[in-house]
Amino acid sequence: HAFKELNSGIREKILSRAALAARNLLELRYWTMFAAASEENIWRIRKDALVDGRDMLDRFRTACQTNAELAPALPYLHQFQDWFEDQCRKSGESADGPYLRVTNLAQQFGLSDEHRTMSSFLSKLIHPTGLTICMPGTSDVSFPQLYAAGCWYFNDSFQRLNETLKGLNLPHLE
Repeated sequence: HAFKELNSGIREKILSRAALAARNLLELRYWTMFAAASEENIWRIRKDALVDGRDMLDRFRTACQTNAELAPALPYLHQFQDWFEDQCRKSGESADGPYLRVTNLAQQFGLSDEHRTMSSFLSKLIHPTGLTICMPGTSDVSFPQLYAAGCWYFNDSFQRLNETLKGLNLPHLE
């Protein structure tokens, strides 16, 4: 999906979409590296999905409680939260604990500098900043670099995933 968004952002000349897709590909690279490191990490990512789900529900509930215009969503939110907790119980999984941070994944692989600089750079292009508001022509120069970076991150992730799958000795499908 992120690669399709990168292509779409480049083709339609929508800088924020292309930059967000490039950042997503950068972060997917770290997730792929983490998953490829061990089977335990793969299970940890699964748990992280639950932790993220719980965190999102908690944050949205807080927003609904502090903003009267969002308060009508609370009954639906409670209903969804009950369903979510029921699913966790049924699966024997817990949504408790901290979630994984991409910053920590990058650090684990010695890529903190890359993550910090590229994430900051791409954020400048994703969010309205003085640069994108006052100098819209900047985007014309940025598209080729965004595409090149996004393609590299996608290719690197694909290669790592491919090597991991080769090591699993899965049966060939016919």
